[in-house]
Amino acid sequence: SAVRGLPYSHSILVEGGAKVHAAMLRQNLVDEMYLFIAPFFIGEQGTPLFDDAGFKMNEDGYRLHRVEVKQLGSDALIHGFLSNLIS
Repeated sequence: SAVRGLPYSHSILVEGGAKVHAAMLRQNLVDEMYLFIAPFFIGEQGTPLFDDAGFKMNEDGYRLHRVEVKQLGSDALIHGFLSNLIS
């Protein structure tokens, strides 16, 4: 992937939608996450955080470790390190 070929890249910030997030996970390019959560719920028509990340709900998944949660105004920041595919 193009990301692996970047010279001297110890970390990069990836902002995008569900497809970009899923592509990064599928290629095992994610080892740390910062998730911002707002107390605003859209329902069924909302956009998912990950789209087709290669796992089915309740079968496989990703788990954050060494998790920290901070409140930022009315939002929350969840920070943690990723371990791939927990069954």
